[in-house]
Amino acid sequence: HIAAIEQQPMRCCFNCAMVNYPESGDKIKVRANSHSDLRAWRVFEPVIRETQRALQVPLEDIFLCEEAGVDAQGFPLRQVYTCTYCKKAKCQDPVQYDTFDGHSVDDMGNWTYENNGVGECGVHEYERRKRDAELMSHGGGR
Repeated sequence: HIAAIEQQPMRCCFNCAMVNYPESGDKIKVRANSHSDLRAWRVFEPVIRETQRALQVPLEDIFLCEEAGVDAQGFPLRQVYTCTYCKKAKCQDPVQYDTFDGHSVDDMGNWTYENNGVGECGVHEYERRKRDAELMSHGGGR
């Protein structure tokens, strides 16, 4: 029981990017060719990669995207981590819902991207706030 409690939530849902504790049943197969077909990767790749570097673990421990054959219609499948909601919602086709992530697809199946700032690494803001806090602690903010 202690080993389970000591684990960190680090498995990133393929769709919403919610980070979850490892548990049985948290992997599903979805239609995808690669990482770039998965919404959480498109939006949060910089954050996912920074987390991987900080924790010094293989990428697959955080964001799973491994080949899993093809479905009955011949579409490629990937095994991915999922949260409970996205597993139940079966968010397997990004054109079936509004992603609000800067990515869109037209009637011909062509994807476009418009940077909306979501998912960009917040290091600069963190550093600014850290510097401000240090100034305040030394009387520089009076």
